[in-house]
Amino acid sequence: MAKNPCIFLPYALLLSSSLLQGILAVQYRVTNNAPNAPGGMRFDNEIGIPFTLQTMGTINKFIWKLFQQPSDSQRKYVPILNVYISDFNDAFGYTNGDNINISAIGLQSFPPGRPKFEFTSLMYHEMTHIFQWSGQGTAPGGLTEGIADYVMIKSTYYDPEGYTKPGEGGRDEA
Repeated sequence: MAKNPCIFLPYALLLSSSLLQGILAVQYRVTNNAPNAPGGMRFDNEIGIPFTLQTMGTINKFIWKLFQQPSDSQRKYVPILNVYISDFNDAFGYTNGDNINISAIGLQSFPPGRPKFEFTSLMYHEMTHIFQWSGQGTAPGGLTEGIADYVMIKSTYYDPEGYTKPGEGGRDEA
């Protein structure tokens, strides 16, 4: 008598689903390309790679929860997320592909006693850009920046003094 293959199908699906979860997990990598610059040294001494890796996992889960993306099929596929601490001066941070570039010069300018808070705030913003859908880069910059700021504000890792108060804003014409 032949065995019914349909009996084993749910088990096979469950096994493949659990294997897929492991395959689709995001790997986090952090590289300090400016270890001898003042901001690179501050990163190593006051923030560090272990803190950054832990924070990346926490932020990643927060973003998926806020975006209401409980399953891999709803999420943007990001196999490896790299953070690079580098010596540049035109921004505190920016993304390109699945990479976050953090300015060592910007890190040096963080207020005393607050580098982890300021760094975490920046990471919430930049990691949102990595995990948000942007219409393959066609979404308006104001929209994607607004969403990244929204996530940062919802995280409570932001300085309210740095933002326009209700009724004080205006509209920039592009």
